[in-house]
Amino acid sequence: WPKKTPFKPLAVRVQEFHTRTPPRYKAKPVPAAAQRPLSMTQPKEPTLRTSSRLRACYAKSREEEELQAMANMPKFHARPLNHHILEAPRTTSAAKAAAKHAPTPPQPFNFITDDRLQRRHQQQQQQQ
Repeated sequence: WPKKTPFKPLAVRVQEFHTRTPPRYKAKPVPAAAQRPLSMTQPKEPTLRTSSRLRACYAKSREEEELQAMANMPKFHARPLNHHILEAPRTTSAAKAAAKHAPTPPQPFNFITDDRLQRRHQQQQQQQ
């Protein structure tokens, strides 16, 4: 059987644990002489890689853009005028034939609902 150990209070066990801890695991106080004197820090820009990726930006002025657009425009060439357009219209036989036709006579609509309504009225008259 294991040997019985006498009761130890928690405070004593904690104190023993701290005394048994190796010194390499304990925080060492920094002597005041080893610390640097406090001073204001100098601001410094971060060196980001995006600045090396940027390409040189060249924007054309409005005059340059307009000159380039004018140079790229196709040259305007007018078509010759068809003088037959300016002459008075001639009456052709097809135009005369189209003018002789009479207008189409209107025809009434034949709705299915009208037929049902008529049948319903006839049935009501027969029942009376």
